[in-house]
Amino acid sequence: MPRRQTTIIPFPRARTTGLVISAEDHAFLVRIIGPFYGSEVEDLLAAASTVPDGRRLSTRHPAMEQVLNAIGTEVHGFLKLEDEEAGRPRLKPKRGGTAEHLLALYRQIESHLS
Repeated sequence: MPRRQTTIIPFPRARTTGLVISAEDHAFLVRIIGPFYGSEVEDLLAAASTVPDGRRLSTRHPAMEQVLNAIGTEVHGFLKLEDEEAGRPRLKPKRGGTAEHLLALYRQIESHLS
């Protein structure tokens, strides 16, 4: 008698929407932009659920665009501070600086959204 082949049909998982960032990056955003850009941004950051790899930001939340704008504004401000400290315009953010960290987060969020 021939052996019957078993076909495994995967059960569809609920798709989670959101971007997982590390707990340290989340705390960094809460500290830098949380209290300064309105309650919607602060609420979005506070509502980020805890997951094993960090915190999950809801990318479908209407305030996500405001978060990106806030990060962009802070990047610009910290770049200006770095220029003043260096005494000249810098071509790149200072390695390990706040502007570089914010810019990396901005790019991570932007690439997730596109």
